[in-house]
Amino acid sequence: AGWTLIGLLLALNNWLPSSLARPDWQPALVQLWQIATAALVFLLLLDAFTVRYRRPIQVAREHHDSLALGAWSPVTLRLTHAFTRPVSIAIFDHIPAGAEADFPQQTGQLQPGQGSEFHYRLRLPQRGNHQFGLLDVLLTSHMGLWQRRVFCGDSTALKVYPNYAAVSQYAMLAM
Repeated sequence: AGWTLIGLLLALNNWLPSSLARPDWQPALVQLWQIATAALVFLLLLDAFTVRYRRPIQVAREHHDSLALGAWSPVTLRLTHAFTRPVSIAIFDHIPAGAEADFPQQTGQLQPGQGSEFHYRLRLPQRGNHQFGLLDVLLTSHMGLWQRRVFCGDSTALKVYPNYAAVSQYAMLAM
């Protein structure tokens, strides 16, 4: 906001009538605006550097290896890191095609020296072998001027079988 205000003062000093303008201020305003521009560019580059060269995030996805068809199953994402400052993140887990999930996209903050956990539920409407994709993490820079998308973790496989609990319940009701 200050950089814009200095530029506006500089422009207004040129556009004002000669009775109101201060031509002797023009070189000082130009120099102040150039210093403010250089400082802004420096901060932008510094902030971009901090988000670009962050240490990697390790991800562990925990879920059952086999799921019952149409039943909700919990999924836990454990993120560990070596960041020295709090970092705001948004995560999106690439769930298997055709799956339903509640809250596969979540936001949070990674605290220094602590791991973070994210939970959601998953339901698959089709039998067979399915594959999770990588975890999509959106990191925010310290000043919040930049964001960086990182894909981390491993893709994991799971199998979906018929829901025998539901079938046996119907069989008991039929007796």
